[in-house]
Amino acid sequence: MTLAAFKLALKKVWIWCKHHWKILLLLAWSVVVWIVARRSLDNHKRVLDSTIQSYRAEINAIQSTHEKEIEKRNRAIETYQSVIQEAEKAYSESQEELGILKRERLKELVNQYADDPESLNSIIESEFGFTYVK
Repeated sequence: MTLAAFKLALKKVWIWCKHHWKILLLLAWSVVVWIVARRSLDNHKRVLDSTIQSYRAEINAIQSTHEKEIEKRNRAIETYQSVIQEAEKAYSESQEELGILKRERLKELVNQYADDPESLNSIIESEFGFTYVK
């Protein structure tokens, strides 16, 4: 290769470098980072391992907390359902008792006012809210 051809090649390289300096800078930076990182690779591995262990511990803590909350929620739901069932049972029993008491009171009134139907009708209307229709 002649001196003129070599100068021409250098000029072309220089022009390419002026237009693509960012690529060259990125390559140089990558080389510097690789050289620095190669020296402390064991330190980076230890940091990465401790980060992974910390992550796993945090995930386990979150999972156990979630399971405890689900368990508490399920117990609360069971308690709620048992209280509702007891309340419904007590309500139905009181309704039945009230029905029995009303029937007994009605029989008592019928026996007491058997001779006077008009008085019986007015008392039934006032006590039970029924309306007598002829």
